[in-house]
Amino acid sequence: MKKRSKIFIFMVAFMVFNFFSFAEEKTINVLCYHKFITKPEENIKEQKKQDVFSITAEKFEEHLKFLKDNGYNVISMKKYLSFIDGVDSIPSNSVMITIDDGYRSIYDIAFPLLKKYGFPATVYIYSVFFGGRNNLNEGIIKEMSKHNIDFGCHSYTHPILTKRKSSWSDSDYLSFLEKEIIKSKIFFESKLKMPFETFAYPYGLYSKEVIYMIKKAGYRAAFSVVPGANTSETPRYALHRTLVFNSTGVESLKKILWKKPIKIKDIYPADSEFLEDRTPELRAFLVEDTGINTATFKFKLNNKELKDMNYDSITKKISCYHRKPLSDGAYVITISAKGLLGEEYEYSWLFVTGKPTDTGLYTDK
Repeated sequence: MKKRSKIFIFMVAFMVFNFFSFAEEKTINVLCYHKFITKPEENIKEQKKQDVFSITAEKFEEHLKFLKDNGYNVISMKKYLSFIDGVDSIPSNSVMITIDDGYRSIYDIAFPLLKKYGFPATVYIYSVFFGGRNNLNEGIIKEMSKHNIDFGCHSYTHPILTKRKSSWSDSDYLSFLEKEIIKSKIFFESKLKMPFETFAYPYGLYSKEVIYMIKKAGYRAAFSVVPGANTSETPRYALHRTLVFNSTGVESLKKILWKKPIKIKDIYPADSEFLEDRTPELRAFLVEDTGINTATFKFKLNNKELKDMNYDSITKKISCYHRKPLSDGAYVITISAKGLLGEEYEYSWLFVTGKPTDTGLYTDK
């Protein structure tokens, strides 16, 4: 056999193997919406003021129609929880729709469209933003829950859960988390007489301390807004969601849904870690780089590309030092690359810099 023919056969075999290795793994994208409006502001000045999370009814329906027409399976939270509990499977091309905060427009605009397309969704509400004129109330929630709409908790007052006041002791901070995470669950379950099994972190931010309190409260899963698809390996208390903006058209939605997760086996800082080191080496080890054009790797911190990135093809380690000291706050690391066949690959995680809480106060004895 000629050398050229052997090379051709090898390349075909490589592409087939790569296709089926990813086809076997079930992934699920979780979309995160907020507000809905009937139409965009026509006045240019008012457009600039318009909330980037305000989606028009027309655009939301375009998203739903795209999902329906292209064979995506929009599944319920109950179905997904059964999957991560290992008692049920999910279909290929699974997607979930979540909506945060509890604005009245969810009922007035989004709910009729969800019913029209027969799609389930999960709405996350917080205690102090409940029952008013511009938000959801008890009667509306009970009506929506009869039509495949689940509800979850979004905290008590919608604070940044990873941010602690300088005057707080460790015990003060944990008391704050207990109010936001546990008290809010008790409030809604008592008021609405229905289980609140999942939590959406306000602003998508979490840490080991926050996750400890989520577990203590008895939630079965919790969602961030760290972007990317979820796989069977994604921790149930650090599930990914992708934010949807008023600029997210169908083409942008396609890019979200078509991205493939990079297979990672080890990262530093660890996901949800509270880090005191202000100039850390940020790194990840890949399980494999099959199908990825390693020359296209990009390393981003809070959406800003870091230039001194290095990839070792032998150890499959991708790393970058952050020379400028990091200030207190939460940081999302995103590694992305192009595939050999033009696909987009991505993996993201979150860590926090600041004063960590004494682990003896919150770890299980």
